[in-house]
Amino acid sequence: MADFQPPPTWANPVIVDKQTGESKFNPVWLKWFVDLVAVINASGGGAGAVQHNSTGGLQGGTANQYFHLTTAQHTLLTTSAVGTWTPVLNNVTNIAASTAYQSQYIRLGASVAFSGRVDVDPTGVGACALGISLPVASNFGAVEDLAGAGFSPAVAGFGTALLADVANDRAAMQWVATDTANRAVYFSGLYQVI
Repeated sequence: MADFQPPPTWANPVIVDKQTGESKFNPVWLKWFVDLVAVINASGGGAGAVQHNSTGGLQGGTANQYFHLTTAQHTLLTTSAVGTWTPVLNNVTNIAASTAYQSQYIRLGASVAFSGRVDVDPTGVGACALGISLPVASNFGAVEDLAGAGFSPAVAGFGTALLADVANDRAAMQWVATDTANRAVYFSGLYQVI
């Protein structure tokens, strides 16, 4: 595509031949209009519609960008959802039984916040781990990709940590049991969809 210059206002649009008196279009203006048509066609105007998302050459933008976001980033940013899910639980360490309840989540872009309740029944006193499925799938690369906490109102100091289970792409609830009673644990957390 030719470089598009300002209109050549320094030249007359029509030239009159002094000998014949015939008028003809000035070639300088003709070139300017041809360049203008090339710019319109390159931006999609030749097909009847201008491509508004074509920002090539503008402040570092490229095609399929929305204010310097790629199409995939734009879609992710504008994705939002509010819903419920009943997590699938995996008794990983020192858990005799566990029960899941309907839980809730909200997704805004790549961020997912969630909360809910599980009942846990440790096999014995000591370290415990419970796997909790996610409301929106993610591919965790580090334990800190998900963070949260849980507490049981029945026992003073019964708190749990929520972190990413990298091997299984789920939440891991971990705590140290001081008894073997079945307890309700209320939890919440946050992670990024990766």
